[in-house]
Amino acid sequence: MGFYKDSLERLHNEYTNRTSITLFGRQATLLRLLVDVYEVSLRFEKLLGVIKQGPTMMEDSDVDYLEWSDPKKWVKPEKSEYFSKSRVRDTYGIMPDEQFEDIFSNKMLNVFGDRVNNIEADRYKSIIRSVISSQYVISDAEFEFAIDNNLKKLQDTLLQIYNFKENVEWKDYDYSFMYKNLYEFYVKSEWHDKEAKRCHKRWVKDMIEPKEEDYQERRRELLIELFNSGFLDKLRDKIKTIPTDDFCFCEISDDELIPDLNDTLKYYAAFKKLCPIENGKISFDNHALLGRYIHDSNIPMEKILIFFHYMALLKIVQNELEWMEHPESRPTDEDEVIDAFIDVVKKIMLKAQDNNGQVIKDKDNRHNEIQFEYQIDGSFFCSVMDILLTDNKYMIADYLGGRNKKNALGVSCVAPFIGAILRTNIFSCREIRYKDVEFAFRFVLGEKNEEGKKISYIQKMGIKQNIDNKSIFSAIKSIASEQKKL
Repeated sequence: MGFYKDSLERLHNEYTNRTSITLFGRQATLLRLLVDVYEVSLRFEKLLGVIKQGPTMMEDSDVDYLEWSDPKKWVKPEKSEYFSKSRVRDTYGIMPDEQFEDIFSNKMLNVFGDRVNNIEADRYKSIIRSVISSQYVISDAEFEFAIDNNLKKLQDTLLQIYNFKENVEWKDYDYSFMYKNLYEFYVKSEWHDKEAKRCHKRWVKDMIEPKEEDYQERRRELLIELFNSGFLDKLRDKIKTIPTDDFCFCEISDDELIPDLNDTLKYYAAFKKLCPIENGKISFDNHALLGRYIHDSNIPMEKILIFFHYMALLKIVQNELEWMEHPESRPTDEDEVIDAFIDVVKKIMLKAQDNNGQVIKDKDNRHNEIQFEYQIDGSFFCSVMDILLTDNKYMIADYLGGRNKKNALGVSCVAPFIGAILRTNIFSCREIRYKDVEFAFRFVLGEKNEEGKKISYIQKMGIKQNIDNKSIFSAIKSIASEQKKL
């Protein structure tokens, strides 16, 4: 059961069986129910906002939003007790002339005794103030009214989600954007492609100078492991005709890796639908198709991460095979340094956008207090850097000035580059200072640099350095401008 469906099931059980919950007393039970209805309603309001932005993996595909939005689904217990108007002063509550926040919240929390810790108490107080008007004496009837009012909001939100999902038609761009966001999550996770590289190095060490046929067999093994991961199961089930073409560019036979030959061939056909194979090379570039399959099939996140892991391994093996056929295309040491530098810069910018939406207080040149909303478009930056890397790699080489890998990935080299990028105001809302993105540097590069100096000091000094090579930043501006026009 998914997270959202589980929350609805729990709330429904609590709402329809409240009279049987007597451990904490009647009003304590109603207070807990009120808090839960409010929080679940708020949760689905946020989900509605996310769904409207584009396809997402946050929602549960097995939730019947129309069914859950029906008031008939939420049947109130037949037996309920209410205080009469004449006894209203005998109930828990306050009169309108009393101070609401200091008196009422504390009185309501008293029904729990020592069973509520400070964190829960603060949360309950906040919600009580949000959902119950201080103009009323609180009785059981007032609790019921507040509960039903918030339940109606939840039902309306669920119906909105249903109607939106029924009418929306996402474009390829939307699915591609979702796929790229998932890949960014993979980049930041423990499944990062560094683990794929470590896994490949262990394999090379065990093989001792692997030859072309070894890499071909390795590719075959990786594909079969991917098939067995379950990522392709839902697409495999739709394959009716067993394909007869060669598997993974080499002969296929029953062995310990392939207990069911026909089933494996169906997996292979499913894989080729998502990742076409042309001229002996697997393409993972159809992000829209991959995104649509992941979204429409509701693939679990753990299986998505497994797919990215095997994709990284297959790319490594595929590159090795290509370099064996065309030795002149193998990257030089300089290429590896450039790729590593760009990779680190992209990771910092992607991490820096985690704080988007936060309000930062600052002072202008005249020491007047100002505030602005922190905003960095890390995803757009990454797409621009990919184009720069393809078309103007020499500019990055000029900027690095022959640095080795260790120095190129140091803060003293990375910080001035990112500082100059942010000052262009292309990828951020304004010129953001070093301390505003310092958390992203720490996340990627650690607390200290290779020389053991504190990152904050070198980062501060680095961003203030003058950049001698202006052409690279002019090229970045030009690429970004062209991309925004598309």
